Amino acid sequence: MRIVSGRARGTKLYSPKNEKIRPTSDKIKESIFNILQPLTPDAMVLDLFAGTGGIGLEFISRGAKKTYFVDNNRESIDLIKKNIAKCRFEDQSIVMNLDYEKALNIAIRDHLRFDYIFVDPPYASFKDMRLVDKIIEGELLNDGGMIVLEVEKDECPELKSTGISMKERIYGRTKIIIITGG
Repeated sequence: MRIVSGRARGTKLYSPKNEKIRPTSDKIKESIFNILQPLTPDAMVLDLFAGTGGIGLEFISRGAKKTYFVDNNRESIDLIKKNIAKCRFEDQSIVMNLDYEKALNIAIRDHLRFDYIFVDPPYASFKDMRLVDKIIEGELLNDGGMIVLEVEKDECPELKSTGISMKERIYGRTKIIIITGG
């Protein structure tokens, strides 16, 4: 597991010892960023279920202004902090040891807006896709902002939000859904 591109390219990240933490593979990470090109300059990023922080760090490496890393697993929080330090991205990182609902409520309360929100919930054990509706209804996306959702390939999230568009790509057992609009 490493940073694929940008100013920290090639930096090897600390990996989990726990199988409950499932980092996004380098191949899928590269595919996601190919789809998102060109990235918004000085982007604001929210990385929900951040795990090791690999996606949020990739955004910073590629020019994001700031990434908020959210996870409620103590091992994940420790890995995220170690990986941020290894990449020397402390000034561009905010780590929140919270569950996603509390983090979204804080972001809504504080009127935070993001260009990219990456959502990578635990496969099979997470079924609450209403969080995507909450992101859209809470107006957490800047104009032109995107939600990138990583789920198991058989999952088909039902969204009640209207006026959104979705693109899907499948990589092995992983489905990437890019959601825009709202």
